[in-house]
Amino acid sequence: FMSFGDIILSVSIALTTIPMPTEVLEFFPFPGGLVYGNKRTCDAQGFLLVLGAELSLFMNAILNVYYVCTIRYGISDIRMRKRYLPIMLTIAFL
Repeated sequence: FMSFGDIILSVSIALTTIPMPTEVLEFFPFPGGLVYGNKRTCDAQGFLLVLGAELSLFMNAILNVYYVCTIRYGISDIRMRKRYLPIMLTIAFL
């Protein structure tokens, strides 16, 4: 899941100004950059940016908790997968 979040975040960043509304150029003129979007494409890019960043952050935190629990506290992999991982994934996707 962490790679999925990284892909979403990277694509939304790579699009830069393309989904930006053309009306914005009247208020914020800047040289260069392609502008082909509208308000909905801009909103979609913002949503994907936040979603990708959130997924990457939470999945990294879950991976860190998993390593600490299995290595430091000796919790078995089966117990982590059955008991703790579903709770952490539910929190991450909310």
